[in-house]
Amino acid sequence: MAYYPQNATGLNYITYPAGPTVGSATVVTAHASINTKGSYAEITASTGFTCNAVWIDCYGGSSTAGVEYQLDLATGAGGAEVIKIQNMTLALATVTDATEKDSRFFPLAIAASTRVAARVAATTGGVNLRCGLSIAAAGGVAGIATFVGAGPSSVDPGGSANTKGSYTQLFSSTSAVIQWLHVGGVSALSTVGSAWYVDVATGAGGSEVVLISDLHHAVGPTGGAVRPTWHHVLTYIAASTRIAARASCDNTTVGSRPIDVTLIGGTAPSESGSGGAFAAAYVG
Repeated sequence: MAYYPQNATGLNYITYPAGPTVGSATVVTAHASINTKGSYAEITASTGFTCNAVWIDCYGGSSTAGVEYQLDLATGAGGAEVIKIQNMTLALATVTDATEKDSRFFPLAIAASTRVAARVAATTGGVNLRCGLSIAAAGGVAGIATFVGAGPSSVDPGGSANTKGSYTQLFSSTSAVIQWLHVGGVSALSTVGSAWYVDVATGAGGSEVVLISDLHHAVGPTGGAVRPTWHHVLTYIAASTRIAARASCDNTTVGSRPIDVTLIGGTAPSESGSGGAFAAAYVG
């Protein structure tokens, strides 16, 4: 996973479903039971080329505000889908407004002629999202084949303003090396003007060591959804590592001060480092 493409080999880009109208996005409906994944909705029957990066764009399709969603992206035939990215957590404050969008990037590898679908769970049963998928290929660089995820888990900053609270475990033991980490943070219950700083740490309970500090999330003074909903970090976390998170918040109100944190990590493909100045050797 070089930092930049080293050549124009295989350069390509396409979005599914094709625009430009709002209604062209795929409707993905949550199960009638809360926090339960619904059926898969097909985004594309067959990808046009092998990609090394994807963008998942979501905006509200229901009239219910203040809902959190957990979205899975999968590949494979209908009824035999294999999850590639699990529990992308998002919340949209104005769910009927197409401008209230949540967009996620992952360096995901998907082979040509592959079916891609999505499913979603929500904190309100039966609601839906509209989802689109953009895929890109650049420079012949290999994407990450599989991601591992944990969460969403509620991280409570506690009753002292702007003070880090207790750790919440997300991974008890990572199943693979993590070199690319997506840290998501959302809250559908937060009050206007709330701001969080999230630490990601490794190590045994009570002996955590902060690896990534003070990832900022906030709700603006006029309200809306938490922004940004995610951060991407290049890192190195060995397999079989415990990962936990803690947070501070300037809002001390019980019920609205927690933030739901999701971690999604991937192992970069091995590289020789011979592709150019910005290429790097990774250990899988």
